Amino acid sequence: MTNKPRTRLVYSTDPEPPPEQEPAVAPAYPSAAGQTARIWRDSKRRRGKTVTVIGGLHHDPATLEALLKKLKQQCGAGGALKDGELEIRPALGRSLSRRHGKA
Repeated sequence: MTNKPRTRLVYSTDPEPPPEQEPAVAPAYPSAAGQTARIWRDSKRRRGKTVTVIGGLHHDPATLEALLKKLKQQCGAGGALKDGELEIRPALGRSLSRRHGKA
């Protein structure tokens, strides 16, 4: 027989019962217009291979996956989503910045 603590309240003389847990609210992501994407080249943790990393975007993972898919199709390159940052292989920083508004 195990000694599990009982978690439900059956009867109490306390006039105020404990507050019920409120459901967790999903985090609100800022709009895309209010964010600045950072684009840089990186070769750390990739055995010397250089990739273009796009960071600084705060969206849900599904939105970032959709953006990554679109960028990979436009650039004809591979890529991955790691730690909330988009990695595009090979290094395509100049072509990415030209295609998306920076000269």
